[in-house]
Amino acid sequence: MSPAAQAGGWRGSILSHFTAAGAAAGRVTVVHDPDALLAEPGVNAAIRANGYELVLYEDPVAFRLEYETRFREPWSRGQGSHLVVVLRDPKADRRTVPFDVLEEAEAAGRVISFGLGEVFPNLAPSVVAQLDVATLDALAAIVERSEGERLGENATKDFLLRHVFELAPELIRSSADMLRALLRKHYRAMPVPAVIDDRMLAVLARNPAWQSWPLDQIVCRREAFLAFVQERWGPFLRDREVPLLAGQNLEPLRYPGPEVLPFDHDDVRVYMDNLFADGLLRPTAAFESKVVEGSWWRVGVVGDPVDDALLRLERLVPELKSGLPSADADHLGWSAYAMRWGEAIALRARLSEETASPVAAELEVLHGEIESRFASWMIAKFGSLCSLPHLPAPRTLDKVARFLAHH
Repeated sequence: MSPAAQAGGWRGSILSHFTAAGAAAGRVTVVHDPDALLAEPGVNAAIRANGYELVLYEDPVAFRLEYETRFREPWSRGQGSHLVVVLRDPKADRRTVPFDVLEEAEAAGRVISFGLGEVFPNLAPSVVAQLDVATLDALAAIVERSEGERLGENATKDFLLRHVFELAPELIRSSADMLRALLRKHYRAMPVPAVIDDRMLAVLARNPAWQSWPLDQIVCRREAFLAFVQERWGPFLRDREVPLLAGQNLEPLRYPGPEVLPFDHDDVRVYMDNLFADGLLRPTAAFESKVVEGSWWRVGVVGDPVDDALLRLERLVPELKSGLPSADADHLGWSAYAMRWGEAIALRARLSEETASPVAAELEVLHGEIESRFASWMIAKFGSLCSLPHLPAPRTLDKVARFLAHH
């Protein structure tokens, strides 16, 4: 999506302050941006396209060096861009900015403040602030269709749970419902904030049916949920009367909860297929693969290494073709896709040319399309990724040190 196209939706109220005419009319803007809205790649790219340069104000010495060399010196020659000084600390005061810089911005009326409270006035800003900026497009589209009543904190959490993350914990009645909800939550690329997880746990706690489930672990932590599912795959097969190999025993369960889960339920099975194909779950070696030949269970049972790799690749390629990110995709979508594509490449490397022939042509065509689309995406979007904050996770290498220092 071009910067011009980004001007609609929730970005519009922000970008109206950063027109090309405004960039030409002055030299300095000071912005208090505690919710990091200017860091969102679409906003950032559109602002830069109109002739502005954004500088995050953190270290006074580093800022002064950059100001003098990148801005004041070119201005003296009648060149240079319009400087946007961004204050991200919620407690920051405009007077934190050096006097000469602030004075120029104030003289032009270019001291601005942005916050989620103004962008989404009917939602509790303390809750919305916990969202990853990549989810704001989805939120804005939903808010536009809603009735617009003002919501408190818990109501905002419930609204986000149901409409943004597509989770309705109050409607979870059976083990299949629970599995489907958690599989959907942990399989998607969209990160769920801790405050939303806590709200989901609070709603689920009202139902005594879930007291034996380790919800505090498997709702909040993806790796714990995958381990919970992994150790119950063997009991599921045993319950379906698939015989154990001689000398094999199932490991005792580490996580509490029901021993056998309904993995063959229609709403659950599709996720199980993908989890094994993607390598997020490991096939078990405790059962005879020939017994489950022809069943969807086969992808979760260790057999001949070549057959296993080909089976997973045949399951994975159609998913990769249908799930190829669009030109407007965000960085989270591409990151999740890269993991699946890496798994497909690893599986292909295990196969000979002859063995891989059923999917080799499809894989080659897909590879070319991925390279072309990702190259276009990188040219259009990568430059703006450096604006993203180091939390909740670094998206570019220059943020890794700050992320580690935070922890």
